[in-house]
Amino acid sequence: MNMEKALTYLFGSPQKLKMLRLFYRNVDLSFSIADIERYINTPKRVIKNELQRLIRVGIVNKKIRISAMVGTIDGKKSEKVDVFYVNMDFELFHELKALLMRTDTALGKKLIEIIPRLGKVKLAVLSGFFINNPKSRVDILIVGDNLNKKKIRAFLARLEAETGKSLSYSVMNSEEFKYRTNMFDRFLADILEFPHEKVINKLNV
Repeated sequence: MNMEKALTYLFGSPQKLKMLRLFYRNVDLSFSIADIERYINTPKRVIKNELQRLIRVGIVNKKIRISAMVGTIDGKKSEKVDVFYVNMDFELFHELKALLMRTDTALGKKLIEIIPRLGKVKLAVLSGFFINNPKSRVDILIVGDNLNKKKIRAFLARLEAETGKSLSYSVMNSEEFKYRTNMFDRFLADILEFPHEKVINKLNV
């Protein structure tokens, strides 16, 4: 049994696993139910049920967030929204976080199978989130020709849902990549001259 299947079995459902990743990879943020729905692409009914379980065992806390003033017929008033955030005082916080972070390497290997389906991909670089380097310029760099933009958007949306993290990325064709490389482009240099992992490298860079 691979890591992904083992964790899904351990936590009871893929939805709960996605939620845990969202919370533990964004420990300084809080999320409304609408936020969670957008990030992990899961129905609100399922989210509410899983949140209650996570709150009950102490993994997640709830608080009220006062939103910005909104217009009404009678004037303006603020809105109160329930938001949820990871409980860093949870007894097994560090152990659970370490366990969830271990899946990043396995996910990177899975991408090797998916990325070639996006078009004639000649270079695919994983950085940032995938190698635990928050200072990286991007999380994913894809270079290729005849790339399917619709498939790329769907791929990134699914990837963000699986990782529970907003990912930064750059996509360019091989001609642009060659030109920018010859011009000693600082953006590309910051990606390729610092820690990264090439999962596809037909350009021999």
